[in-house]
Amino acid sequence: MTRQQWIEQTAERCRNEWFKEHEAREFKGHNVAWLNPRRSTYACFFILHENYLTVVGDIGEAVYAWSNPLTTTWLAGLEFDYFHGKCVASEVGRKFTMFVPQVAYATTLQAIKPARDVIKGLGPNSSKEDYDYAARKLFDKTGDAELASALASCGEVPHVRCIGHWVGIKMAHEALTRKEVVAA
Repeated sequence: MTRQQWIEQTAERCRNEWFKEHEAREFKGHNVAWLNPRRSTYACFFILHENYLTVVGDIGEAVYAWSNPLTTTWLAGLEFDYFHGKCVASEVGRKFTMFVPQVAYATTLQAIKPARDVIKGLGPNSSKEDYDYAARKLFDKTGDAELASALASCGEVPHVRCIGHWVGIKMAHEALTRKEVVAA
């Protein structure tokens, strides 16, 4: 599985499983509650303040920052990588990433062919620590810091919660646009 496949599959899961029955509720200006009125799972709140978007709720917290005032219309039009790159704080750090062994393994097999003898012990279920250790071994063997760094970060993907924030704001905006708004 590639990084892009991870993003697409996770976004689809958010749409079809997490947010399938959600409704948008505007509150205090342009802020949006995005929740399922029958269950309290996967609820999130999008709080827009000048050029900051703060997301809180069941799918994690994060703050994103841009240089312009925000609207849900503008946010809903963003490509994922741009949205992800604007995270300034999350519960797992500014980069808002996570390690997925299957992505690491696929990436390693495709991109790091010079490291075959160092990476032969790595598999689709190897941990982040296994990849870090292999990267140190690769650097010790080759002195190639760029290649070692690529190996250490190859399983790093956008966090599932960040993808959920992006999908959520897009779907909430669509619901608001269709006038499926419930007064909060």
